[in-house]
Formats: sequence, structure tokens, C-alpha cells
Amino acid sequence: MVKRTKTVPASAEAVWAVVADPQRLPEWFPRVKRVEGISETGFTEVLYTRKGRPVRIDQHYNEVEPGQILGWEQEISGTQFEALLSLWRTRVSLEPDGAQTRVCIEEEQRFRGNFGLGSMFQRRAAVRRIEGALRGLADLF
Repeated sequence: MVKRTKTVPASAEAVWAVVADPQRLPEWFPRVKRVEGISETGFTEVLYTRKGRPVRIDQHYNEVEPGQILGWEQEISGTQFEALLSLWRTRVSLEPDGAQTRVCIEEEQRFRGNFGLGSMFQRRAAVRRIEGALRGLADLF
């Protein structure tokens, strides 16, 4: 699990308005180019490979405490990711701090079989992704 925290210069309500709107993910979350299929239960992220091929990743909400916590998990079963992953969760939590907000993003990944050997490299990638998301979120304010 990777966990990083950053203070964002905005109220918790303002930050929540961004975090809770999946349509705004491309504005602050690295590699997400657009979001499709938004519903009350989840959404689909669209990313692009280095060769420009779109990759769709279905996400479903697994934890929602309005104004405080939003968690989502990749739907893996029956997808091209099933051979590689058994779990990929993201969780964003907000803590008001005066006129600012402490934002914590956690990411948990579990790999299958021999892919677990690459978890050190994936951990580095997760750190870059989460730190990029925190910077992107702070830059919106």
C-alpha cells in the first residue's frame, strides 16, 4: 500500500466537489484522459498507452462518506487485467484544516503469481501517480 498526504489551499467542501465528480478526474489524476459511463456505482477511466491506444478501466465505488472519504476499486474479473492483478483500490480522504484541507490518497495493489516480483517497480509508479494526483489537485486551487 502507498499512502501520501498533502495540504490543499481550499476548503474541504471545495476539494470534495472536485474529488467526488469523476468527470473532473482528468484535471488532476495522472494519465486519466477522460471518464465515461458515470453512474451512482462507478465510472470508466480512459487512459492511453505510450503508443496511443486507449485503455478503459472500469471502477466501482467501494467506500463513500460524503465530504470525507471516496474510495473506488478496479473491476478486474473478466478483463485483460485479471491475469496480472487481484486487487487495485484507490481511496481519497479529506480532513479540514482551517481554510485548507489535508488530502490523503492511498493506493493498494495486489499482483498475481510471478507478477508480484515487479511490485517494487509498481510501488514506485504508485508513489509517482499519487504524488502527481495530489499536486494536480492542489494546482486546481
